[in-house]
Amino acid sequence: MDHLFSIATIWMDRIEEEQRRYKKFIHVEPIGFVHHMRPGSVKTLMEHIGPEHIDQARVLEVGCGQGYLVSHFLHLGASHVTGTDLTTDIIDSIPRPAFQVYRDRGQTMEFKVEDFQTSHGPKRIASQRPVLQEMDNFENAKIITMFIGIFSLVSRLLDVFVENPHVQIIAFMKPAKQRKEMDEKIDQICREHSVSKSLFKIKLSGSGEQRQAIVMKKLAVAAAAATPDTILKYGKRGKSRSRRTSPSPNTNLTQKKVRRIQVSPSPTPP
Repeated sequence: MDHLFSIATIWMDRIEEEQRRYKKFIHVEPIGFVHHMRPGSVKTLMEHIGPEHIDQARVLEVGCGQGYLVSHFLHLGASHVTGTDLTTDIIDSIPRPAFQVYRDRGQTMEFKVEDFQTSHGPKRIASQRPVLQEMDNFENAKIITMFIGIFSLVSRLLDVFVENPHVQIIAFMKPAKQRKEMDEKIDQICREHSVSKSLFKIKLSGSGEQRQAIVMKKLAVAAAAATPDTILKYGKRGKSRSRRTSPSPNTNLTQKKVRRIQVSPSPTPP
């Protein structure tokens, strides 16, 4: 248990270091919602997603603003992150030199002017640009985040989550409007598709306004990341705590049994 808390402390400290480093590259007025998310809220978000899921993952950040979360995902070990936003002005405001440290490590990132709903959606009118090919859809992302809070966009994100097997985790800000309809859709997905949900609050830097956010995970992913004898649970304020799934008088003996089962085609009888 102490080991788990030690790991959590280390990567949370890394988030604070990255926030300070990245802000040094911002030389224009903040653009985009995420740049105004308080540092503590960013840490809570990353904790609910889980560093074990971010490491080596492909991530799509919709409405990336100046690339604030893109940088955090790379800092926590994502192999590739794509950031998209609606206008060229926003994408051009992203400080490219801030990402050189990740290019040097072999990580990749890409920024696109793109409308999540029209370029990836199943329907379009003749005047809109063509839909991306299926191979490029959603950048084959394991994780998709979106903190825009517009009902139609969040609804589309939920559809993407269900329809694409490679999308394992989504994180988003819940829309302020049509809450009942959104809650019903989220609950239906959780029931019918073996999905977990984790609710938490995020705060804006300027106004201090609180908004509700949610992380949804396909349960197969969450189960694969859990250790054999420990499940990481999250409290209402995003703080982690651990509980044992079963009592173990001898931790070392338990670990040896687990290793023996993993390497042997059939468990050895006790």
